Amino acid sequence: NTKFTVSDANTALTSPKEYKTIFKTIAADTLQGLLNEINSIPDGNFRNLLMVSSFVCSDASANNLPYTFNDTLRINTPLSNYFAHDDGTAERAGFIKLSDGNGGQELAIQYHANVADTMKAVSIMFPHVIGDVQSLLFNLKIWVGSLDTPPVLERSLLKPYYPNTLFDTLQGFTTYVLDDFAGNLTPVAIPAGDFYVGLELASASTLGIPIGFDLQNDCGCNWGTTNGETWVNLSAPGALMIRPVFGETINTSSPAIEVVEMQTGEPSVYPNPSTGLVNFSLREGNFADFSVAVYNQLGQLVHHGSMERSLDLHHLSNGIYYVRMMDEKTGSRFSERIVLAKD
Repeated sequence: NTKFTVSDANTALTSPKEYKTIFKTIAADTLQGLLNEINSIPDGNFRNLLMVSSFVCSDASANNLPYTFNDTLRINTPLSNYFAHDDGTAERAGFIKLSDGNGGQELAIQYHANVADTMKAVSIMFPHVIGDVQSLLFNLKIWVGSLDTPPVLERSLLKPYYPNTLFDTLQGFTTYVLDDFAGNLTPVAIPAGDFYVGLELASASTLGIPIGFDLQNDCGCNWGTTNGETWVNLSAPGALMIRPVFGETINTSSPAIEVVEMQTGEPSVYPNPSTGLVNFSLREGNFADFSVAVYNQLGQLVHHGSMERSLDLHHLSNGIYYVRMMDEKTGSRFSERIVLAKD
């Protein structure tokens, strides 16, 4: 409830229907008081910065006119556990599509960390604009320093779920916790400086996957690939609604079905260890409802396809692999670690 007055000086009048940016200088003692208040916030507790601008008419005879009932603007800025250029409302959408013969198109947003920190999750706003796209797949990537370097983390074959706000504190956003294919957390160390979070389309689609785009905040921080390889700064004013999440306490991924205990229909993989041929069994459901992805210990995808009763892995080297099975109807995902030990 602490209040700080930035300035009570008069501001030059603005003509009706004219867009104008107003800059206010914060006095040194007021700024220090604000910084002290922010620094006193205990770990884990969030604050909200409320900025209030009011129109004051010096002519007392005009104070009873109708516009005085709509003379105050309030802007809330939550000091929370995520970075954001957007204000939470999508006026438009950006799209990741398939480039002509060059693989999946990518979009990324740029942020700057003043101090080193650890990213724990990414929240993305998927607007409902071209029908249900939850059957499509995308890859989530994180870069440090430059987009011209390899990603420091990549999560493959994710789905753009529409969130259930009962399980996601960022209303309208879907949260993806950074973990590996066995469900172990894999937070990313972010040094001070620039970093990027982006998406790449990983399945065929004419229209692609929409990503929320906020027109109210022109950050100049949106990047995209024109041919699947070359990154360019996008000229469209606004901000992609992709938020890197930090902090000690991170919510589970949305939807909640991804993180609840295994259901009665959980598929199983046997034998384990395997000499090259693995089998799948289902307690309920059909094989045609499931897809299977196999990853090596580096997180590289070595197989992806529909589930059948058996899968031949003789072409792979001996070692540890992670099998992710997804129910395409419900979005439920099940992971199992297997050891390949060929004769």
